[in-house]
Amino acid sequence: MNQQYIYPQNLKAEAKLWLWSLKDLAILGIAMLISVLALSQIGLFLPMALTLVYGFLTIRLDDMTVLDFIKRGIRYFVTTQQYYEWKTASIGSHNRTENTEDESQKKSPFVFGKERKRT
Repeated sequence: MNQQYIYPQNLKAEAKLWLWSLKDLAILGIAMLISVLALSQIGLFLPMALTLVYGFLTIRLDDMTVLDFIKRGIRYFVTTQQYYEWKTASIGSHNRTENTEDESQKKSPFVFGKERKRT
């Protein structure tokens, strides 16, 4: 018997079904069941809302969930210090021929992230 086996390209990748990993899909299934029971028996809508929020935050595209993307955005814009050094050139200094700055610094009157040569 000549059998052919087909393996995925990346054997260490997480198993996925649609947009979620299988672990997240199992959690969503159980949470949805509890949410439907809570909504029908008690009339409580909060578990359904939390389940839907969890479902949205665990959508996985290219090994990154929506929650990971939000965390990175908050880390970049809020918690991580961004350092820029802005210095203005004196008016008319870019027209002088005796200015010895290199050509890349002559194009912009602002300097980003490095010290400007002083003449």
